[in-house]
Amino acid sequence: RQLWTNLASPFGVGFFLTLGGLVAFVLGIAVSNLSTVIIYIVFALFAALGLDPVVRLLERRGLSRAWSIVAVYVAFAVLLVAVLWLVIPPVIRQVSQFIRDIPSLISSFTSSDVYAWLQSTFGQGASDLVGELQHFVTNPANIAAISGGVLQLGVGIATTISGIIIILVLSLYFLASLPTIKAAFIRVVPARNRPGVSSLTEQITDSI
Repeated sequence: RQLWTNLASPFGVGFFLTLGGLVAFVLGIAVSNLSTVIIYIVFALFAALGLDPVVRLLERRGLSRAWSIVAVYVAFAVLLVAVLWLVIPPVIRQVSQFIRDIPSLISSFTSSDVYAWLQSTFGQGASDLVGELQHFVTNPANIAAISGGVLQLGVGIATTISGIIIILVLSLYFLASLPTIKAAFIRVVPARNRPGVSSLTEQITDSI
């Protein structure tokens, strides 16, 4: 009876279907626009769950939870700075050296046996190709374009670093309030199911 009643008012059915579609579309756009924030939150939550066993280990050794979190994050910060200090300067030096060596690399290539074979096989085409390549490298306009690409790369690196900082701050917050978050989650379920949900929650978080 309800089905035939709905079919008897197609305008209302169409209106509610269209309204539901629009709501789903708006929610999809909102989730898409907030995808980066959602990813940051998920990564921060996983980082907090991953560091929580170390914090609890320090708590069992007599430290308070606050000082345990401080110790874990200080150790992590020192490790991160050490890794960046070891990796970034050599990469910058090698990239800069490669850019400076491009003209000499082209000159060495033009005096090699491979270039002589290419020139004897393809004739003037090989010389024209090397000339175009050398002109591209030495042209200031192309250098400016490459600098723009490097600038975009720098912006991407800065965005990544800011994302890492956001994840660290969020993970610090989650780690500090993780017992409260677990307790609040368990209080949502009915009282008769709380022991099982609590045990399952601890198993999941320990596995992570």
